[in-house]
Amino acid sequence: MDGDPGSETHQHQQLNRKQTGAVGAATSAVRGLLLQPLYLWYRTPLKLFRPLRVDYLATARALLPQKILSQRVSLRGSTLGMIANAVKQRGWSFVPRYVLQPMAANWTIGFALFTTYTAILPAAYAQASRQYFINSNEALPWYPPVLAGAFAGLAQSIVATPLDSLRMRFEVEDMVSGRYRSWWAFASNHMSVVGLKGLYRGLRLTMAKDILGYAAFFGLFEMVKNETIDLYREMRL
Repeated sequence: MDGDPGSETHQHQQLNRKQTGAVGAATSAVRGLLLQPLYLWYRTPLKLFRPLRVDYLATARALLPQKILSQRVSLRGSTLGMIANAVKQRGWSFVPRYVLQPMAANWTIGFALFTTYTAILPAAYAQASRQYFINSNEALPWYPPVLAGAFAGLAQSIVATPLDSLRMRFEVEDMVSGRYRSWWAFASNHMSVVGLKGLYRGLRLTMAKDILGYAAFFGLFEMVKNETIDLYREMRL
């Protein structure tokens, strides 16, 4: 006796829906695995590229016992553990004097870099649009991010060179011994000793490195970002 054709058709449709759902779930999982590392890259691109100019934990680390520093995993050896230990020994004034001041110096460098980049990039794209009559259906030109990155590197080198000079003269023992009551006191003393010319010694080398480095970095960053956006749109179709 033959089966009911309507029942067989219904079972076939259910099977197709299950297969389609499985394929969709697998595609979503693969897409998530592919895009998650790029999502991290887009959120924190400089963390993957730019080292800190000033170590804001240098003094706190020097106050830790050597046996704590020698341990591979230790809560007291973490960032919060080092700061807590320093506060216990030197009081709460340690944080603004030896932690927040070098953090502000690092923030100033990042501010100069990103402010310059975000200011130059729209103008560079606008100039390219007037020159080549780019419309919404054409690919974006490659050089505006490179140009904006070069100017951003130039701005950062002007801000960062004095900090590099101070870092080269930094001795953590001077902080631990109390010779300088804050990071700013150390910076002020050395600025008065070496002068403006001494602070900007090595500017040309730093400028060349930052201009070339950030031109390549932001150019590659924007290219990968645009390609990923196009890929994501195609996968959603």
